[in-house]
Amino acid sequence: NFTAVRSLPSISTSVKAGIQMTSIPSRARNPLAMVKMGYVASTDEAFSLYLGRNGPAYVERYKLSPLEAVSLIREARGLAVLAHPLKVTHFVHSLIEQGLVGLEVYYNGYSAEDIRKLARLARKFDLVPTGGSDFHGPGVLDTVEMGGIWVPVELVERLRVLAKTRA
Repeated sequence: NFTAVRSLPSISTSVKAGIQMTSIPSRARNPLAMVKMGYVASTDEAFSLYLGRNGPAYVERYKLSPLEAVSLIREARGLAVLAHPLKVTHFVHSLIEQGLVGLEVYYNGYSAEDIRKLARLARKFDLVPTGGSDFHGPGVLDTVEMGGIWVPVELVERLRVLAKTRA
C-alpha cells in the first residue's frame, strides 16, 4: 500500500492545520482535507476511493484491549478514565486493578437514573466521577456541542490532585 499512497496527491500542511485547529485530530479529518483541496467531492468518495478498507491509503487500525490501554496510560503517568461505562460495568473491577481512576458519570446521553447508577458505582470503587459531551469536532454529531455537559468543579480538582501525584 505504501507505493500506492505515495502516488496520491499530498494535502497541504496549511489545509491540515486549518482542519486540526477547528477539530480533534482523527481518522475523519483526512477526508475533510481531501474535500477542501478538491481531490474528492465528498468524504464518502474519499473513503470509497482511497481510505476505505480496499483503498490504497487504508491502514489497519491497531486496537488495544481496555486492560492494555489502562496499563499504558498508567505507565505514562496519565489518569485512565472509562468513558461510556454503562454496558461494561461488570468489567470495571479488572480495570481498577490495572489503574483506572475515573468513570464517566455525566454525559449528554445519560438519563437521571443512569447518572445515579454510575455515581454509586464510582463511589463504591472510589473512582473520580467525570463527564464529557462526546464532542468530536464541528459537524461530527449535530446534537453534541463542545462544553455541552456540566461537571462539578470539585471533581476536576480531584483529577488535578491525582495528576500532580503522578507527575
